Amino acid sequence: MTTEAMERIERDGLLLVAQAEEIQVRDADGFQQAGVFLRRVTGGLKMAHDLMDPICEASDHAHKVAVAQRKKLIEPFETAKRIVGAEVSTWEQAERDRVAREQRAADAERRRLEDEARLAVAAQLEAQGKPEAAQAALTAPVTMPVFTPPVQAVPKAEGLSFRDNWKARVVDPVALIKAVANGEAPANLVIPDQQALNKLAVALKGEMRVPGVESFCERISSVKA
Repeated sequence: MTTEAMERIERDGLLLVAQAEEIQVRDADGFQQAGVFLRRVTGGLKMAHDLMDPICEASDHAHKVAVAQRKKLIEPFETAKRIVGAEVSTWEQAERDRVAREQRAADAERRRLEDEARLAVAAQLEAQGKPEAAQAALTAPVTMPVFTPPVQAVPKAEGLSFRDNWKARVVDPVALIKAVANGEAPANLVIPDQQALNKLAVALKGEMRVPGVESFCERISSVKA
C-alpha cells in the first residue's frame, strides 16, 4: 500500500508541476484561481509528509543509533592514535631539527677545514716565491679530501611515515580585511557570515547600513490546506 501511495503522490506532484507552469496571474480572477491551486498543492504536500515523515524519522533514528555505535567503537582507537601520533610527530620533528643543526655545523666545519687547506697551500706557494699562484690558491677548489663526521639521519619505524600538513590561522582579522580591501589578498579569504547579516537585516529592515551589503525583502506566500 505504501508503494502504491508513493507512486500516486509522485504522479500527482508531477501533474501539479506541469499545471503550475501554465498558470499566469494577470488579474484578480487569476489570483483567486492561483490561490485555489496552491491549496491543492498544500494538501498534496501534507499527504507526502504524512506518508514519508514516519519512514524518514525511523530511518534517521536507525542512522543515529548506528553512528553513535560506530563512534563508541572507533573513539578509543582514534584517541590512542592521536596520543601516540602526537608523541612520534613531536619526536620526529625534534630529530629533523637536530639533523638540520648538525648538518649546518658539519657544513661549517667542512668550510673551515677547506679554508685552512687553502691557506696552507697558499703559504707554501708564497714561501716558494709564487705570489700569484698563492693568491689563486685562496679561491681554488680543495683537491685534498676533507673529512667531517657523518650526520646521523632521522630514524625510521616500520609502517610509520610523516608528511607536512600546512594550515593557516587568522591572528589579526582586521589586518586580513584591510589586505583584502587594498587588493593585497583575494576577496575569497573573507567569507561573510550570512546568518549574522540576515539577523541584522531582520532587525533593521530597510534601515540596515553596512558597507558593501544591501538589505532586501522577499514576499513569501503562506497557504492553508
